[in-house]
Amino acid sequence: GEKLDESFGKTLWSDARLQQQKKSSLAAVAAGVRTPFTMANLSRVEVAMQNLIDVFYEYTTADKFTLNKPEMKHLVEVELNQLTKNKKNVEYFDQLFKDLDFDRDGEVNFEEFVSFIAGIMYSCNELYLQKKQQMAKGSKKN
Repeated sequence: GEKLDESFGKTLWSDARLQQQKKSSLAAVAAGVRTPFTMANLSRVEVAMQNLIDVFYEYTTADKFTLNKPEMKHLVEVELNQLTKNKKNVEYFDQLFKDLDFDRDGEVNFEEFVSFIAGIMYSCNELYLQKKQQMAKGSKKN
């Protein structure tokens, strides 16, 4: 089965069945087949998952299914431009890429990408909750 590494959100594909499942999924993406979600009536969460998978593979190098530093930088600049518009310096991105590359192979794989997205979502949720609390305090004063 899957074993969780010490790194937050990083999944190791440890047995042969999971390796084959991963290879089949990657082969389907490479062949131009959409991600596993092909049902007509997708939930909002399933659509969000589909979009994340599609975005990752849209930016990957053909046949590698990983993002090198220039590809990851392009993905961040295009897909996360509202969140990163104030952090355009090179040192920021170099540190971000280093932090994402858990296995230090110079590339970001899907598991590392998902961990990155989860971290961003966690931070956005914290900001959302702070804003919600501020709004609640403001409405109690009236």
